[in-house]
Amino acid sequence: MRVNDLSAELDMTKTQLDEMRSAMVTRDQEANQQLDAKEKTVVQLQRHVETLQGERDELEMHAMDLDARCHQIQEEYEANLAELTRCKKQMEMDMESSASERASLLNLQSVLEEFQTSKDAEVQAAVEHIERQLDHAKKSWTEYEQRATIAESTLEKFQQDMAKTQQYEREVKEKTLLIGKLRHEAIILNEHLVEAMRRLKEETSESNVDRQLVTNLVVGFFNAPRGDRKRFDILSIIANVLQMTEEQKEQVGLIRMKANGQPGWQGPKHESPKEVRKVGDRD
Repeated sequence: MRVNDLSAELDMTKTQLDEMRSAMVTRDQEANQQLDAKEKTVVQLQRHVETLQGERDELEMHAMDLDARCHQIQEEYEANLAELTRCKKQMEMDMESSASERASLLNLQSVLEEFQTSKDAEVQAAVEHIERQLDHAKKSWTEYEQRATIAESTLEKFQQDMAKTQQYEREVKEKTLLIGKLRHEAIILNEHLVEAMRRLKEETSESNVDRQLVTNLVVGFFNAPRGDRKRFDILSIIANVLQMTEEQKEQVGLIRMKANGQPGWQGPKHESPKEVRKVGDRD
C-alpha cells in the first residue's frame, strides 16, 4: 500500500516535473523572444537617438544662423531707423524749400504770362510781315516762270543754231586741212623753184646753158602731179644740165647721205598726211 502510494506520488512528481520542464521551456522561449524584441527595440532606440542627435546638431546650427541673422537684422533696423530719421529731416527741409519754390514759380508764371502776351503781339506782326513777303515772292515767282519759259524757247533756238554751227565747224576744219595741204605743197614747190632759179643764175654766169631748155624743164616740173616719177626725172635732168655737185643734189632732195657718210640716191617720196597736217597747222 505504501509502495503504491509512493509510485503514485512518483508518477505525479514526474508529471509535475514534465509540466515544470515544459513550462520552463516555454518561459525560456518567451524570454528569448522578449530578449530579441528588447534588443531590436534597443537598436531602434539607438538609431532614434542618433537621429535625434543629428537633428539636435542641425537645430543648433540653425539656431546659430538665426542668431546671426537676428543680429544682422537688428543692425539693419538700426541703420534704417537712422536713415528714416535723416529722410524725415530732409523731407521737412524739402517741404520748406518747395514752399519757397512754389512762391517763386507763381511769380515766374505771372512774368511768363506778361512775356507771352508781348511775344504774341510780336509774332502776329512778324506773321503779317512774312505773309506780305510771301505774296511778293509769289508775284516774283510768276515773273520768273515767265522768264524761264522765254529762256527755254531761246535755249531751244540756240541749240538748233548750235547744231548748224557744229556742222559749219566741221566744214571749216575740212577746208582748213585742205588749205594747209595746199599751202604745204605750194611751199615745197616754191622751195624747189627758188633753188632751181638760184642754181640757174649761178650756173648761167659760169657756162653757156640753154635757158629755153631749163625753162621748159622747170615748167614741166611744176606741171607734173606731185609725187609723180616724172618730177624726179625732170629734177635730175636739171641737175645734170646745171652740173650740180653731190652736196647741191642733196640740198634739192635728189640724193640723201647714207649712214657711213657716202651719198646715196633717193627716189621721189610722198609726204604723209600727218606731215601735211603739221605744215598746215604751222602756217
